[in-house]
Amino acid sequence: MLADAVLSLVDKAEYLPVLTRYFQSIATSTENQAFHCNQTLPAIRESHAGTEALTLFEQQVPWPWNDPAHSIAQPDPYDDW
Repeated sequence: MLADAVLSLVDKAEYLPVLTRYFQSIATSTENQAFHCNQTLPAIRESHAGTEALTLFEQQVPWPWNDPAHSIAQPDPYDDW
């Protein structure tokens, strides 16, 4: 899954420009939106807190990707069992 590959890059500052382009290209796509809002983006913010790279990233990506307060309910796939 591409979302998992994206998540694997979040702690590497050299990949923030690639992640910026990824989030720009998917814009407000609903596919994987909950995963990225609830897991990928908080991990990026935690890994790069207080850095200029994070500031630049959040300036360049569109909403909802640049809104730390935005979250989406993500159903647990095991709830249906």
